[in-house]
Amino acid sequence: MNLIKRVFREFLENRFYILFIFSFLVQLLAYGYSLITAFFFMEQFTFNRLMTFICILAVFYIFQSLFSGLVRIYSEKKARVYQRSLRRKSLVTILHMPSEKIINLGLQYIKEIVTDANNQLYTIVSSYLTSVVNVIVGLIVLTISLSKQSIWIAVAALILIGLTILANFRLLKKKVKLAKEYFNMNASYRAMVNDVQNNTLTIKKLDAEEYFAQKIDYNSKDVDIKGVEKTAYDVQCQWIFDVFTYSILLIILGSIAYILYKDPSYGALFWVIFYTGIFSQLKGQISAVTQSIQSVVDFRISMQRYDDLMAECNMEEVSLLHKKWKDITVSNLDFTYQSSGHSIHVDKFFIQRGDHISLTGPSGSGKSTFLGVLRGELEYRNGEISYDTRKKTRIVPYIEDCVFISQALNLFNDTLRNNLCLGHELSDDEIYKLLDEAGMKEWAMSLPQGLDSMISENAANLSDGQKMRIKILRGIIGGREIVIMDEPSSNLDLKSSEQIRDLICNDLKDKTVIISTHDPDLVKICNRHYVTDKDGNITEFIPNHEGDYPIKVNQ
Repeated sequence: MNLIKRVFREFLENRFYILFIFSFLVQLLAYGYSLITAFFFMEQFTFNRLMTFICILAVFYIFQSLFSGLVRIYSEKKARVYQRSLRRKSLVTILHMPSEKIINLGLQYIKEIVTDANNQLYTIVSSYLTSVVNVIVGLIVLTISLSKQSIWIAVAALILIGLTILANFRLLKKKVKLAKEYFNMNASYRAMVNDVQNNTLTIKKLDAEEYFAQKIDYNSKDVDIKGVEKTAYDVQCQWIFDVFTYSILLIILGSIAYILYKDPSYGALFWVIFYTGIFSQLKGQISAVTQSIQSVVDFRISMQRYDDLMAECNMEEVSLLHKKWKDITVSNLDFTYQSSGHSIHVDKFFIQRGDHISLTGPSGSGKSTFLGVLRGELEYRNGEISYDTRKKTRIVPYIEDCVFISQALNLFNDTLRNNLCLGHELSDDEIYKLLDEAGMKEWAMSLPQGLDSMISENAANLSDGQKMRIKILRGIIGGREIVIMDEPSSNLDLKSSEQIRDLICNDLKDKTVIISTHDPDLVKICNRHYVTDKDGNITEFIPNHEGDYPIKVNQ
């Protein structure tokens, strides 16, 4: 019932009733030839009658061609607009999904589910309704025509057609089971194949081609077996359908033979040709509806998987954490790279709202790895991250209320304005004020199109200092409570480093900032400090006296 409500809601909200009406008219025209022919053949043909028949057919075909073409264009336009809206709605929701869910499910698997659900939803809302229209029109034409021969034959044909559709519904339960199993197996298999294809170079470097080839082959066998089983059952259903439908045609033709036996002057040849042609067309439409039972099955399964995925995006929970948290505690956390065996361990890492925290230590000791764990890029093995939300503690896998800034984080091939704002609405004055604080206002105003000047791919037309300051500015504009920075002043000149430090002190003074750095000046502006050793252990640095820092700073 919920699926029916969803389809009906989509049907009304997206004005598919217009497409429904057009489909009805197109199908009526498709049967029009049979009706026109039947009308003219009911009486004796004369030359004038034949010429009239030819002229009417010519006008009919021209109109049918024009109208059908226009409806096809409208349908295509409608389909593309609708699919685009579905993709956007899904994408926005998924991008808000907690990082843990994205990591656990896999991006490719998420893509398969969303694409499948969107395709099924459009198929049901448009094509299925069109098929129903086609059958309704066909049944009307067949009933009117049969009534001219025998009302009882018309009733019998309609009863048999109803039994045909009912029989397919009775077979629906097993169809659901087989389709669901096949859908899940095939989606997982395709996601695995795509992941392998996307990591071809890595696999080649590891000399693991044979391993992954065997893995794909092994998983594909199960999918193939289930696919054949599903098809075999579909064929059995089709046989049952054929028995019913051919019985209907035999009854109709038998009635014509009986009438001919009783009345030798009866124009049986025409009616045999007429009913054979019209029933062939109607059989295709009835088949489309009964086969669209499978579309309903596919739709039900696809939307169930899609709804389960969307349920992972607990927007209220994430929003609540953004607003309510007071401090965050990382406890007994362990992470190990399977490839290298390098690991990090954290007994306690305490983040109080408004802290500016430095993370220092030797290169390769795990600073960037730990930041990756915090922001959800890496999945840790043991431990927990808990939020104190003033009322109670919530255990969550990763820190979601954060923006990440690093040297590796690319800018986009877009305007300066769009790279800074990323969809947030700011006036030119507000943007220039931020650029002025970053020491970039004069540079931005000197550009040919100002804020609307393009930043080239990979930001090749910007210096490293300019790139980093833009990244920090867009982090400021984003308004997230926690700003995580990985080596923000690395390889920058003294002036750029000073401007970055000023941005942190002025524009992020009320935010929570975590900085991985070797820069003494950045360490100095932080109120709490953590250090990593060569074995990956992260501990808090407790100063012995005022002005004591984990690395030497200029006083």
